[in-house]
Amino acid sequence: MLPSFERHANARTAEAERPDPSFWTAYDHFMIEREARALRRAYTWSLIARGWHAMRARIFGAHRHDGHRSVRRLSPRT
Repeated sequence: MLPSFERHANARTAEAERPDPSFWTAYDHFMIEREARALRRAYTWSLIARGWHAMRARIFGAHRHDGHRSVRRLSPRT
């Protein structure tokens, strides 16, 4: 862990490097919104894909590749 004076210095540096929104142009705002839409689209697509794969695994998971149900062999009674 960094000493407290180094942590504060790093926080001030990060704050100084943050862009000032008062100087942003309409294009900057447009690009930020475009990136946000792309991130939301990717997140939504991943949720749908993950749900689809989980549903397929649940429905077809008990079937082998040739379409027959997998049957667990029982051990003989002794």
